[in-house]
Amino acid sequence: MKGKEKHYFTCANSAKGFQNLSDSNLVDLQKLYILKGGPGTGKSTLMKK
Repeated sequence: MKGKEKHYFTCANSAKGFQNLSDSNLVDLQKLYILKGGPGTGKSTLMKK
């Protein structure tokens, strides 16, 4: 996948309950960015920009 980006959630609450796909989806990544913070700290604003 040279030159392409993937955007997806590795964990989520779904109709099937909590799903964690971290182990299988994070294999062979060169970079990983995790945004974490409380409400109103600018996570969504950063992603929009």
